[in-house]
Amino acid sequence: MFGLFKKRKQKAVKIETGGIINTGSGNNEHIIIEDQLGKDAYLTLREQLNNTNLTLAGKSELIGSLQESIQTLVQAKEVLSLSVESVNSAFRQIIDSDDNQAIYQLYTQRIEITASDAKVQSQHFLHRGSINFMTDTHSALADMEKAVELDPENVVAWSHAGYLHQRIEQFDKALLAFEEVKKLAEAKGEKEVQAAAINNKGLVYKKIGKLNHAVDYFREAFEINKSLGVKEGMASNLTNMGNIYQSLGEVFRAIESYDYALRIEKVLGRQEAIGDLYSFIAQIHESGGEPETAIEYYKSAISMDEILVRKEQMAFNHACLGRLYQKRSELENALNCFKQSLAIEEPLGLREAMSSDYGNMALIYQTRGEIDKSLSYYQKSLNIEETLQFEENSDEELNHKEGMAFKYGNMGLIYKNRNNLSQAKTYLERSLALYKEVKVPKKIELIEGLLYELEDIQVS
Repeated sequence: MFGLFKKRKQKAVKIETGGIINTGSGNNEHIIIEDQLGKDAYLTLREQLNNTNLTLAGKSELIGSLQESIQTLVQAKEVLSLSVESVNSAFRQIIDSDDNQAIYQLYTQRIEITASDAKVQSQHFLHRGSINFMTDTHSALADMEKAVELDPENVVAWSHAGYLHQRIEQFDKALLAFEEVKKLAEAKGEKEVQAAAINNKGLVYKKIGKLNHAVDYFREAFEINKSLGVKEGMASNLTNMGNIYQSLGEVFRAIESYDYALRIEKVLGRQEAIGDLYSFIAQIHESGGEPETAIEYYKSAISMDEILVRKEQMAFNHACLGRLYQKRSELENALNCFKQSLAIEEPLGLREAMSSDYGNMALIYQTRGEIDKSLSYYQKSLNIEETLQFEENSDEELNHKEGMAFKYGNMGLIYKNRNNLSQAKTYLERSLALYKEVKVPKKIELIEGLLYELEDIQVS
Protein backbone atom coordinates (compact mmCIF):
# COMPACT_ATOMS: atom_id res chain seq x y z
CA MET A 1 0.00 0.00 0.00
CA PHE A 2 1.10 3.54 -0.65
CA GLY A 3 -0.30 5.66 2.21
CA LEU A 4 -2.86 8.27 3.16
CA PHE A 5 -4.33 10.62 0.62
CA LYS A 6 -3.14 14.20 0.72
CA LYS A 7 -5.28 16.46 2.87
CA ARG A 8 -8.11 17.58 0.66
CA LYS A 9 -8.59 21.20 -0.23
CA GLN A 10 -11.77 22.77 1.02
CA LYS A 11 -12.87 26.38 1.05
CA ALA A 12 -14.02 26.15 4.59
CA VAL A 13 -10.58 25.20 5.88
CA LYS A 14 -9.02 28.63 6.13
CA ILE A 15 -11.33 31.43 7.13
CA GLU A 16 -9.66 34.73 6.38
CA THR A 17 -11.00 37.65 8.34
CA GLY A 18 -11.24 40.99 6.64
CA GLY A 19 -11.62 44.45 8.06
CA ILE A 20 -15.07 45.88 8.65
CA ILE A 21 -15.98 49.18 7.02
CA ASN A 22 -18.95 50.50 9.00
CA THR A 23 -21.92 51.60 6.94
CA GLY A 24 -23.60 53.75 9.50
CA SER A 25 -23.64 54.14 13.23
CA GLY A 26 -20.65 51.90 13.87
CA ASN A 27 -22.69 48.73 14.34
CA ASN A 28 -23.09 46.90 11.07
CA GLU A 29 -26.43 45.39 12.04
CA HIS A 30 -27.70 48.74 13.20
CA ILE A 31 -31.04 49.14 11.39
CA ILE A 32 -34.24 47.69 12.79
CA ILE A 33 -36.53 46.81 9.87
CA GLU A 34 -40.06 46.90 11.25
CA ASP A 35 -41.83 46.18 7.96
CA GLN A 36 -42.42 42.40 8.07
CA LEU A 37 -42.04 41.76 4.33
CA GLY A 38 -38.93 43.93 4.27
CA LYS A 39 -37.48 42.06 7.25
CA ASP A 40 -38.15 38.68 5.62
CA ALA A 41 -36.58 39.88 2.36
CA TYR A 42 -33.49 41.04 4.24
CA LEU A 43 -33.20 37.69 6.04
CA THR A 44 -33.41 35.89 2.68
CA LEU A 45 -30.62 38.05 1.26
CA ARG A 46 -28.59 37.45 4.38
CA GLU A 47 -28.97 33.71 3.91
CA GLN A 48 -27.59 34.11 0.36
CA LEU A 49 -24.65 35.90 1.92
CA ASN A 50 -24.03 33.06 4.38
CA ASN A 51 -23.54 30.72 1.42
CA THR A 52 -20.61 32.74 0.01
CA ASN A 53 -16.93 32.39 0.89
CA LEU A 54 -16.63 36.09 1.70
CA THR A 55 -14.53 36.83 4.78
CA LEU A 56 -16.37 37.01 8.10
CA ALA A 57 -15.80 40.75 8.31
CA GLY A 58 -16.71 41.19 4.65
CA LYS A 59 -20.04 39.54 5.41
CA SER A 60 -20.54 41.86 8.37
CA GLU A 61 -19.84 44.87 6.18
CA LEU A 62 -22.25 43.76 3.46
CA ILE A 63 -24.97 43.04 6.06
CA GLY A 64 -25.08 46.75 6.81
CA SER A 65 -25.44 47.59 3.12
CA LEU A 66 -28.22 45.04 2.66
CA GLN A 67 -30.12 46.44 5.62
CA GLU A 68 -29.85 49.95 4.23
CA SER A 69 -30.91 48.72 0.78
CA ILE A 70 -34.09 47.14 2.14
CA GLN A 71 -34.88 49.94 4.60
CA THR A 72 -34.55 52.55 1.82
CA LEU A 73 -37.27 50.75 -0.14
CA VAL A 74 -39.45 50.41 2.99
CA GLN A 75 -39.20 54.18 3.49
CA ALA A 76 -39.91 54.81 -0.21
CA LYS A 77 -43.21 52.98 -0.03
CA GLU A 78 -44.10 54.73 3.24
CA VAL A 79 -43.77 58.15 1.59
CA LEU A 80 -45.27 56.80 -1.66
CA SER A 81 -42.26 57.66 -3.82
CA LEU A 82 -42.59 54.02 -4.90
CA SER A 83 -45.90 52.19 -4.98
CA VAL A 84 -46.62 49.94 -2.03
CA GLU A 85 -47.53 47.05 -4.30
CA SER A 86 -44.34 47.26 -6.38
CA VAL A 87 -42.14 47.20 -3.28
CA ASN A 88 -44.12 44.41 -1.59
CA SER A 89 -44.07 42.39 -4.80
CA ALA A 90 -40.28 42.79 -5.05
CA PHE A 91 -39.88 41.65 -1.45
CA ARG A 92 -42.10 38.61 -2.09
CA GLN A 93 -40.01 37.61 -5.13
CA ILE A 94 -36.91 37.45 -2.96
CA ILE A 95 -38.67 35.59 -0.16
CA ASP A 96 -40.43 33.07 -2.42
CA SER A 97 -37.80 32.42 -5.10
CA ASP A 98 -34.49 34.12 -4.18
CA ASP A 99 -35.10 36.39 -7.19
CA ASN A 100 -33.42 39.79 -6.75
CA GLN A 101 -34.39 41.27 -10.09
CA ALA A 102 -37.53 43.13 -9.02
CA ILE A 103 -35.58 44.98 -6.33
CA TYR A 104 -32.83 45.63 -8.87
CA GLN A 105 -35.44 47.27 -11.15
CA LEU A 106 -36.80 49.40 -8.29
CA TYR A 107 -33.33 50.76 -7.66
CA THR A 108 -32.94 51.40 -11.38
CA GLN A 109 -36.03 53.63 -11.09
CA ARG A 110 -34.56 55.38 -8.05
CA ILE A 111 -31.31 56.00 -9.93
CA GLU A 112 -33.17 57.58 -12.85
CA ILE A 113 -35.24 59.97 -10.72
CA THR A 114 -32.29 61.14 -8.59
CA ALA A 115 -29.97 62.02 -11.45
CA SER A 116 -29.62 65.61 -10.22
CA ASP A 117 -28.13 64.59 -6.85
CA ALA A 118 -24.81 62.77 -7.31
CA LYS A 119 -24.41 61.65 -3.68
CA VAL A 120 -27.94 60.25 -3.43
CA GLN A 121 -27.56 58.54 -6.77
CA SER A 122 -24.22 57.12 -5.63
CA GLN A 123 -26.00 55.54 -2.64
CA HIS A 124 -28.62 54.01 -4.92
CA PHE A 125 -25.88 52.43 -7.07
CA LEU A 126 -24.29 51.13 -3.86
CA HIS A 127 -27.61 49.65 -2.73
CA ARG A 128 -28.38 48.10 -6.12
CA GLY A 129 -24.90 46.60 -6.27
CA SER A 130 -25.25 45.23 -2.74
CA ILE A 131 -28.44 43.41 -3.73
CA ASN A 132 -26.56 41.69 -6.59
CA PHE A 133 -23.29 41.23 -4.66
CA MET A 134 -23.81 37.49 -4.11
CA THR A 135 -25.42 36.59 -7.44
CA ASP A 136 -23.89 38.76 -10.19
CA THR A 137 -20.30 39.84 -9.57
CA HIS A 138 -19.81 41.89 -12.73
CA SER A 139 -23.12 43.77 -12.41
CA ALA A 140 -22.42 44.50 -8.74
CA LEU A 141 -18.91 45.69 -9.54
CA ALA A 142 -20.18 48.00 -12.30
CA ASP A 143 -22.58 49.57 -9.77
CA MET A 144 -19.82 50.04 -7.17
CA GLU A 145 -17.59 51.70 -9.76
CA LYS A 146 -20.44 54.02 -10.77
CA ALA A 147 -21.07 54.81 -7.10
CA VAL A 148 -17.48 55.95 -6.53
CA GLU A 149 -17.45 57.86 -9.83
CA LEU A 150 -20.47 59.86 -8.62
CA ASP A 151 -19.14 60.22 -5.07
CA PRO A 152 -15.39 59.57 -4.73
CA GLU A 153 -15.80 59.66 -0.94
CA ASN A 154 -18.25 56.75 -0.84
CA VAL A 155 -15.97 54.61 1.30
CA VAL A 156 -18.34 51.62 1.52
CA ALA A 157 -18.63 51.41 -2.27
CA TRP A 158 -14.83 51.52 -2.55
CA SER A 159 -14.57 48.69 -0.02
CA HIS A 160 -17.22 46.54 -1.75
CA ALA A 161 -15.44 47.15 -5.06
CA GLY A 162 -12.22 45.87 -3.49
CA TYR A 163 -13.89 42.62 -2.45
CA LEU A 164 -15.44 42.18 -5.90
CA HIS A 165 -12.17 42.87 -7.75
CA GLN A 166 -10.50 40.31 -5.49
CA ARG A 167 -13.23 37.75 -6.26
CA ILE A 168 -12.47 37.91 -10.00
CA GLU A 169 -8.71 38.04 -9.40
CA GLN A 170 -8.23 41.67 -10.42
CA PHE A 171 -5.76 42.02 -7.59
CA ASP A 172 -4.14 45.30 -8.66
CA LYS A 173 -7.56 46.96 -8.78
CA ALA A 174 -8.50 45.45 -5.42
CA LEU A 175 -5.35 46.94 -3.87
CA LEU A 176 -6.16 50.34 -5.39
CA ALA A 177 -9.72 50.21 -4.01
CA PHE A 178 -8.57 49.34 -0.49
CA GLU A 179 -5.85 52.00 -0.70
CA GLU A 180 -8.57 54.53 -1.54
CA VAL A 181 -10.48 53.44 1.57
CA LYS A 182 -7.31 53.89 3.62
CA LYS A 183 -6.69 57.41 2.26
CA LEU A 184 -10.28 58.51 2.88
CA ALA A 185 -10.11 57.14 6.42
CA GLU A 186 -6.82 58.89 7.11
CA ALA A 187 -8.23 62.21 5.87
CA LYS A 188 -11.21 61.88 8.21
CA GLY A 189 -9.21 60.57 11.16
CA GLU A 190 -11.15 57.28 11.12
CA LYS A 191 -8.41 54.97 12.37
CA GLU A 192 -10.60 51.89 12.71
CA VAL A 193 -11.61 52.12 9.06
CA GLN A 194 -7.97 52.73 8.17
CA ALA A 195 -6.97 49.53 9.99
CA ALA A 196 -9.70 47.59 8.16
CA ALA A 197 -8.40 48.77 4.79
CA ILE A 198 -4.80 47.86 5.71
CA ASN A 199 -5.94 44.39 6.81
CA ASN A 200 -7.83 43.92 3.54
CA LYS A 201 -4.71 44.85 1.56
CA GLY A 202 -2.92 42.13 3.51
CA LEU A 203 -5.53 39.61 2.37
CA VAL A 204 -4.93 40.57 -1.25
CA TYR A 205 -1.18 40.13 -0.86
CA LYS A 206 -1.83 36.72 0.70
CA LYS A 207 -3.93 35.76 -2.32
CA ILE A 208 -1.09 36.60 -4.71
CA GLY A 209 1.46 34.73 -2.62
CA LYS A 210 3.37 37.69 -1.15
CA LEU A 211 3.17 36.33 2.38
CA ASN A 212 5.77 38.57 3.99
CA HIS A 213 3.98 41.65 2.61
CA ALA A 214 0.69 40.24 3.89
CA VAL A 215 1.88 39.65 7.45
CA ASP A 216 3.38 43.16 7.59
CA TYR A 217 -0.03 44.64 6.71
CA PHE A 218 -1.82 42.43 9.25
CA ARG A 219 0.67 43.48 11.93
CA GLU A 220 0.23 47.16 11.06
CA ALA A 221 -3.56 46.82 11.27
CA PHE A 222 -3.24 44.97 14.58
CA GLU A 223 -1.16 47.76 16.13
CA ILE A 224 -3.78 50.36 15.15
CA ASN A 225 -6.64 48.27 16.51
CA LYS A 226 -4.70 47.55 19.69
CA SER A 227 -4.12 51.27 20.25
CA LEU A 228 -7.85 51.85 19.82
CA GLY A 229 -8.89 48.87 21.95
CA VAL A 230 -10.87 47.40 19.03
CA LYS A 231 -10.93 43.75 20.04
CA GLU A 232 -12.84 42.51 16.98
CA GLY A 233 -10.18 43.97 14.70
CA MET A 234 -7.35 42.67 16.85
CA ALA A 235 -8.73 39.12 16.75
CA SER A 236 -9.18 39.26 12.96
CA ASN A 237 -5.64 40.56 12.44
CA LEU A 238 -4.18 37.90 14.75
CA THR A 239 -6.07 35.11 12.98
CA ASN A 240 -4.78 36.28 9.61
CA MET A 241 -1.24 36.50 11.00
CA GLY A 242 -1.60 32.94 12.31
CA ASN A 243 -2.68 31.72 8.87
CA ILE A 244 0.43 33.27 7.32
CA TYR A 245 2.79 31.91 9.95
CA GLN A 246 1.27 28.45 9.47
CA SER A 247 1.84 28.69 5.70
CA LEU A 248 5.45 29.75 6.34
CA GLY A 249 5.99 26.84 8.72
CA GLU A 250 6.53 29.14 11.72
CA VAL A 251 4.59 26.89 14.07
CA PHE A 252 5.34 28.67 17.36
CA ARG A 253 4.34 32.10 16.01
CA ALA A 254 1.20 30.61 14.44
CA ILE A 255 0.07 29.03 17.72
CA GLU A 256 0.91 32.24 19.59
CA SER A 257 -1.24 34.29 17.20
CA TYR A 258 -4.14 31.82 17.20
CA ASP A 259 -4.14 31.47 21.00
CA TYR A 260 -4.18 35.25 21.45
CA ALA A 261 -7.03 35.55 18.93
CA LEU A 262 -8.96 32.73 20.64
CA ARG A 263 -8.75 34.43 24.04
CA ILE A 264 -10.21 37.60 22.53
CA GLU A 265 -12.93 35.78 20.58
CA LYS A 266 -14.07 33.97 23.72
CA VAL A 267 -14.48 37.32 25.48
CA LEU A 268 -16.41 38.63 22.47
CA GLY A 269 -18.48 35.44 22.24
CA ARG A 270 -18.09 35.19 18.44
CA GLN A 271 -18.83 31.49 18.08
CA GLU A 272 -18.07 31.17 14.38
CA ALA A 273 -14.60 32.64 14.85
CA ILE A 274 -14.03 30.45 17.92
CA GLY A 275 -14.90 27.34 15.89
CA ASP A 276 -12.54 28.35 13.10
CA LEU A 277 -9.70 28.92 15.55
CA TYR A 278 -10.23 25.53 17.20
CA SER A 279 -9.81 23.95 13.76
CA PHE A 280 -6.72 26.03 12.91
CA ILE A 281 -5.06 25.21 16.23
CA ALA A 282 -5.87 21.50 15.78
CA GLN A 283 -4.15 21.52 12.37
CA ILE A 284 -1.06 23.19 13.86
CA HIS A 285 -0.78 20.67 16.71
CA GLU A 286 -1.33 17.80 14.26
CA SER A 287 1.48 18.97 11.98
CA GLY A 288 3.66 19.65 15.04
CA GLY A 289 3.42 16.04 16.24
CA GLU A 290 0.99 16.61 19.12
CA PRO A 291 -1.92 14.35 18.10
CA GLU A 292 -3.68 14.19 21.48
CA THR A 293 -3.93 17.98 21.66
CA ALA A 294 -5.03 18.12 18.02
CA ILE A 295 -7.80 15.57 18.67
CA GLU A 296 -9.21 17.66 21.51
CA TYR A 297 -9.23 20.82 19.39
CA TYR A 298 -10.89 19.02 16.45
CA LYS A 299 -13.59 17.77 18.82
CA SER A 300 -14.10 21.30 20.15
CA ALA A 301 -14.35 22.60 16.58
CA ILE A 302 -16.96 19.97 15.70
CA SER A 303 -19.00 20.83 18.80
CA MET A 304 -19.04 24.48 17.76
CA ASP A 305 -19.97 23.55 14.16
CA GLU A 306 -22.91 21.54 15.52
CA ILE A 307 -24.15 24.52 17.53
CA LEU A 308 -23.86 26.81 14.50
CA VAL A 309 -25.13 24.17 12.02
CA ARG A 310 -22.07 24.76 9.81
CA LYS A 311 -22.37 21.57 7.84
CA GLU A 312 -19.50 21.87 5.38
CA GLN A 313 -17.02 22.92 8.05
CA MET A 314 -18.29 20.14 10.32
CA ALA A 315 -17.68 17.57 7.57
CA PHE A 316 -14.18 18.93 7.06
CA ASN A 317 -13.33 18.66 10.76
CA HIS A 318 -14.74 15.12 10.98
CA ALA A 319 -12.54 14.15 8.02
CA CYS A 320 -9.46 15.79 9.57
CA LEU A 321 -10.09 13.89 12.79
CA GLY A 322 -10.56 10.69 10.78
CA ARG A 323 -7.19 11.10 9.04
CA LEU A 324 -5.53 11.74 12.40
CA TYR A 325 -7.02 8.55 13.86
CA GLN A 326 -5.98 6.73 10.69
CA LYS A 327 -2.36 7.82 11.14
CA ARG A 328 -2.53 6.52 14.74
CA SER A 329 -3.92 3.17 13.49
CA GLU A 330 -7.17 3.77 15.41
CA LEU A 331 -9.03 2.45 12.39
CA GLU A 332 -12.51 2.04 13.88
CA ASN A 333 -12.48 5.62 15.16
CA ALA A 334 -11.22 6.77 11.77
CA LEU A 335 -14.00 4.92 9.92
CA ASN A 336 -16.64 6.44 12.17
CA CYS A 337 -15.30 9.94 11.47
CA PHE A 338 -15.29 9.41 7.70
CA LYS A 339 -18.83 8.02 7.85
CA GLN A 340 -19.98 11.10 9.78
CA SER A 341 -18.27 13.33 7.24
CA LEU A 342 -19.93 11.51 4.33
CA ALA A 343 -23.35 11.70 5.96
CA ILE A 344 -23.07 15.48 5.66
CA GLU A 345 -21.29 15.66 2.29
CA GLU A 346 -23.54 13.33 0.30
CA PRO A 347 -26.77 15.38 0.65
CA LEU A 348 -24.79 18.58 -0.05
CA GLY A 349 -23.16 17.10 -3.17
CA LEU A 350 -19.60 17.87 -1.99
CA ARG A 351 -18.09 15.51 -4.52
CA GLU A 352 -14.39 16.26 -4.10
CA ALA A 353 -14.66 15.85 -0.33
CA MET A 354 -16.68 12.64 -0.76
CA SER A 355 -14.03 11.21 -3.08
CA SER A 356 -11.34 11.87 -0.46
CA ASP A 357 -13.36 10.17 2.28
CA TYR A 358 -14.20 7.17 0.08
CA GLY A 359 -10.50 6.80 -0.72
CA ASN A 360 -9.41 6.90 2.90
CA MET A 361 -12.10 4.40 3.85
CA ALA A 362 -10.83 2.14 1.04
CA LEU A 363 -7.35 2.33 2.58
CA ILE A 364 -8.69 1.37 6.00
CA TYR A 365 -10.58 -1.63 4.61
CA GLN A 366 -7.46 -2.62 2.66
CA THR A 367 -5.38 -2.43 5.85
CA ARG A 368 -7.94 -4.58 7.70
CA GLY A 369 -7.97 -7.15 4.90
CA GLU A 370 -11.57 -6.40 3.88
CA ILE A 371 -10.58 -6.41 0.25
CA ASP A 372 -13.99 -6.41 -1.46
CA LYS A 373 -15.05 -3.39 0.57
CA SER A 374 -11.75 -1.72 -0.22
CA LEU A 375 -12.19 -2.19 -3.97
CA SER A 376 -15.77 -0.94 -3.76
CA TYR A 377 -14.74 2.28 -2.02
CA TYR A 378 -11.81 2.87 -4.35
CA GLN A 379 -14.22 2.58 -7.26
CA LYS A 380 -16.70 4.98 -5.62
CA SER A 381 -13.91 7.48 -5.26
CA LEU A 382 -12.74 7.03 -8.87
CA ASN A 383 -16.30 7.36 -10.20
CA ILE A 384 -16.39 10.84 -8.70
CA GLU A 385 -12.84 11.71 -9.75
CA GLU A 386 -13.65 10.92 -13.38
CA THR A 387 -16.49 13.48 -13.39
CA LEU A 388 -14.61 16.33 -11.70
CA GLN A 389 -13.56 19.16 -13.98
CA PHE A 390 -10.57 21.41 -13.32
CA GLU A 391 -8.85 24.18 -15.19
CA GLU A 392 -6.19 22.61 -17.41
CA ASN A 393 -2.70 22.45 -15.83
CA SER A 394 -3.98 23.96 -12.57
CA ASP A 395 -2.72 22.77 -9.19
CA GLU A 396 -6.18 21.26 -8.61
CA GLU A 397 -5.95 19.21 -11.82
CA LEU A 398 -2.47 17.92 -10.94
CA ASN A 399 -3.58 16.94 -7.42
CA HIS A 400 -6.66 15.31 -8.91
CA LYS A 401 -4.61 13.20 -11.34
CA GLU A 402 -2.10 12.24 -8.66
CA GLY A 403 -4.98 11.11 -6.44
CA MET A 404 -6.40 8.96 -9.23
CA ALA A 405 -2.95 7.47 -9.87
CA PHE A 406 -2.71 6.57 -6.19
CA LYS A 407 -6.06 4.77 -6.22
CA TYR A 408 -5.38 2.89 -9.46
CA GLY A 409 -2.03 1.83 -8.02
CA ASN A 410 -3.53 0.45 -4.83
CA MET A 411 -6.24 -1.37 -6.78
CA GLY A 412 -3.56 -2.85 -9.03
CA LEU A 413 -1.66 -4.04 -5.95
CA ILE A 414 -4.81 -5.68 -4.56
CA TYR A 415 -5.43 -7.56 -7.82
CA LYS A 416 -1.75 -8.57 -7.95
CA ASN A 417 -2.00 -10.04 -4.46
CA ARG A 418 -5.17 -11.86 -5.54
CA ASN A 419 -3.25 -13.27 -8.49
CA ASN A 420 -5.63 -11.56 -10.93
CA LEU A 421 -2.73 -10.49 -13.12
CA SER A 422 -4.80 -9.12 -16.01
CA GLN A 423 -6.72 -6.71 -13.78
CA ALA A 424 -3.55 -5.85 -11.88
CA LYS A 425 -1.81 -4.88 -15.11
CA THR A 426 -4.77 -2.75 -16.24
CA TYR A 427 -4.88 -0.70 -13.05
CA LEU A 428 -1.11 -0.39 -12.67
CA GLU A 429 -0.77 0.85 -16.25
CA ARG A 430 -3.46 3.50 -15.61
CA SER A 431 -1.60 4.52 -12.48
CA LEU A 432 1.72 4.74 -14.34
CA ALA A 433 0.27 6.88 -17.14
CA LEU A 434 -1.11 9.39 -14.65
CA TYR A 435 2.08 9.52 -12.56
CA LYS A 436 4.02 10.23 -15.75
CA GLU A 437 1.60 13.08 -16.55
CA VAL A 438 2.12 14.71 -13.17
CA LYS A 439 5.85 13.83 -13.09
CA VAL A 440 6.30 11.97 -9.79
CA PRO A 441 9.58 10.05 -10.36
CA LYS A 442 9.52 7.89 -7.21
CA LYS A 443 5.98 6.71 -7.89
CA ILE A 444 6.81 6.04 -11.54
CA GLU A 445 9.74 3.87 -10.42
CA LEU A 446 7.54 2.04 -7.90
CA ILE A 447 4.76 1.26 -10.40
CA GLU A 448 7.22 0.22 -13.11
CA GLY A 449 8.77 -2.16 -10.58
CA LEU A 450 5.37 -3.71 -9.87
CA LEU A 451 4.71 -4.12 -13.60
CA TYR A 452 8.10 -5.86 -14.07
CA GLU A 453 7.16 -8.21 -11.23
CA LEU A 454 3.91 -9.02 -13.06
CA GLU A 455 5.85 -9.89 -16.21
CA ASP A 456 8.16 -12.18 -14.24
CA ILE A 457 5.18 -13.95 -12.67
CA GLN A 458 3.51 -14.41 -16.05
CA VAL A 459 6.74 -15.76 -17.62
CA SER A 460 7.34 -18.20 -14.77
